[in-house]
Amino acid sequence: MRRILHGSLTVDNAPLDLVDWVTGNVTIVSTFELANTGTRYEDNQRIAYIPAPRDMTCQAIDGDLRAVFTRARVRLAEISGAIDVRNDFGSTKLTVARALAEKPHRIVSQSGRVAVHLERDVLGKLAVRALTNCGTVRTNFKRELLDEVHFSTANGPEAVHGDWRGFQSSSLQRFSPDMRRLAAVLAGTERTNGLDLVSRAGTLVLSIDP
Repeated sequence: MRRILHGSLTVDNAPLDLVDWVTGNVTIVSTFELANTGTRYEDNQRIAYIPAPRDMTCQAIDGDLRAVFTRARVRLAEISGAIDVRNDFGSTKLTVARALAEKPHRIVSQSGRVAVHLERDVLGKLAVRALTNCGTVRTNFKRELLDEVHFSTANGPEAVHGDWRGFQSSSLQRFSPDMRRLAAVLAGTERTNGLDLVSRAGTLVLSIDP
């Protein structure tokens, strides 16, 4: 039986697998490997190992979601507020079935897979950017909605230095990328509304219902 939580929820490195039906903001920090690790012997070598990443589902949240994971398999759906998720080395899947809030949203990763599936007409006026340094970005969006973008920079904060490629809303300036916004997305600081997706060395998939 589903039970509703009235009020905000904060989770700090607890072995939680599901956040469901919360009327308030949710904050999650999961930076420890909350599983048994160890060392085994194989081929005359010692191997330090960790198990597969934990599964984590966040859904039906009537508020903002802010989460930091070192490595998890994260699934997101039915979030009415701002989405701010950093999952450094795990996979993140976001399903959007209704209009996103007019707020700044981001999903960022170092090398994890980021997949976002949207039903039609849910973006509203929100601009979209999906960028990688040395990974892959895939989309089935038509060019009139998302255009290619590729730029290099050695200016601004060190975090943005390098080559960037991917797709962004066709309404954005293709040849004048906003370095300050990219720096803010990577740092999780204040910026204007929009949906920003970054996996520096992983795969990004942005899909929409045909």
